[in-house]
Amino acid sequence: MRREGSVYLLTGAASYKPPPLWEEASAGGSKSLQEYWESGKLEPIYAESLLWTGFERLVAEAASAGVDLSRTTSINVAISYPHELAQITEDQVAEDFGRRLSSSSHCRLFARLPRIRCTPTHAASASGIVPFNDALADLMERGEEISLLVTAGNTKGTNRNRPRIAPAEITEIFASLVSPFDRKATGANMLKLGAAALGRVYQHDFAMVKALDKFVYEQRLFTHELARRNFSTAHVTTHPDEIEDRTIYYPIKLIGIAPQSLGYAGLVLSRQPPTAERAVRVAGIGCAVDPSSIRDRRTHMFSRAMELSVSTAMSQAHIPGLSSLKILEHHNPFPGVPLTELEVVLRSLGYPGSVSHALLANDVGVNGRLIKAGRSGGAMAGHGITPTFVRLVYEAAKQLWGVGGYPPLGLTPEEVAYAGISSVGGHHTFDGYVILAGGRTEEVSKIQEALKPFDHDSTNAAVGRDLKAQAALHGAEVPDGMTVAFISHQETKRGRDYFGIARTPAGRDFPFVGPPGFFERLLASAYIGTPVRISPTLQVLES
Repeated sequence: MRREGSVYLLTGAASYKPPPLWEEASAGGSKSLQEYWESGKLEPIYAESLLWTGFERLVAEAASAGVDLSRTTSINVAISYPHELAQITEDQVAEDFGRRLSSSSHCRLFARLPRIRCTPTHAASASGIVPFNDALADLMERGEEISLLVTAGNTKGTNRNRPRIAPAEITEIFASLVSPFDRKATGANMLKLGAAALGRVYQHDFAMVKALDKFVYEQRLFTHELARRNFSTAHVTTHPDEIEDRTIYYPIKLIGIAPQSLGYAGLVLSRQPPTAERAVRVAGIGCAVDPSSIRDRRTHMFSRAMELSVSTAMSQAHIPGLSSLKILEHHNPFPGVPLTELEVVLRSLGYPGSVSHALLANDVGVNGRLIKAGRSGGAMAGHGITPTFVRLVYEAAKQLWGVGGYPPLGLTPEEVAYAGISSVGGHHTFDGYVILAGGRTEEVSKIQEALKPFDHDSTNAAVGRDLKAQAALHGAEVPDGMTVAFISHQETKRGRDYFGIARTPAGRDFPFVGPPGFFERLLASAYIGTPVRISPTLQVLES
């Protein structure tokens, strides 16, 4: 296994814009959708079809940029939840793509037909970083010249067997990296855990309420303005003032939640720098995992997986200092998700204040004085699962290139700017981070970095073992001295759905549930710190 050379990002393609076909088919309700599906009209939005569309768009972008793809020997492909949403295997994804390629005129672009790879993974929403990592390994470990990656997703579950799946089933699928035991015992899912984590953050830093409200609003506004000029690749580009002020699961509001998107994203990576004046280079990558249950984590509010991912990527990238980091693109399906990333990045580069101060002082933000953050809208503006990270990498690259409607960074001719892009799987169970460097090609080629692909097999195996152990669990070890830390809730047709977080004396968080009356009595008081007893199956034990 060898390691040599640098990795440059030559071009990309992405779109989460709602396909007109889906809009037409779903506008008439379930009957219309069924008719469209039975007629075969929905085939273009099956995940494997979107994957091919993404490849064709990537090929067109490469031709427009003058990128020669003939030396490509691998194409890394991935779709969102292939077994659950598309109801096909990874081998079938690769085989379908290979058949389309070999029977198309595009096969003549390559000196020889590339190998098609689709790597199985537990990474869920972070799964886009897996083909990206595979492409890095193609270039750095297998000695290839050019490697492509193409990703796609249809989060509605539309496939050859059905027109779509129910929202409740989608919610359950998206909770694949939440402890199976916690899901069964308490109904824990991404939304509930995200809401509880955000509430816990607010308890510790009340300024964060205003800071995140400001950040979310400005992200939505920037995305809207990009879309007005036809530059946005996002799904939701609505002006923030036109989004209904509605709480989805307290304290998360509709304006801060990622939509379920359909789309694709792809990149061309090369060992050779571009012939263009400006270049973007991959400078660092990190990946790490956390236990699938928050019970087994040091804290619910800070992700060790993201901390290790950011730290690894930054140690590889050798960023000179705070002034060199110009761009951040966040994988933010909920408002509180980027907080660990921001804390670690700012601390590592010597920023003297807190994250809330950085956001409120506009040191970090879409028009941040020090760092431009979240300009693409992040996952909040479109989340097709697997393509999300790849889209964010492409959007960060466009900002470094100075294209795509983004305002110029104002770099000097000798200056190299850096961008950080996060990838979040589950409730920070499988996280990753990538750092890009951009500037004049001559200057970018001079940077010193220690880029090294991560070991996906061992990382993925660790997650698999944890999920298996949690699925076999019949009861959790619940320590004495628990107190109520936070109560979240959602209004439903059947009344309020409650979700509680209890804190152990050691500071760890446990999810728990109980009768509505129990939570109603707590909410009528200053409940934080109230003693609570919880059973091994995470049910409240009332005296």
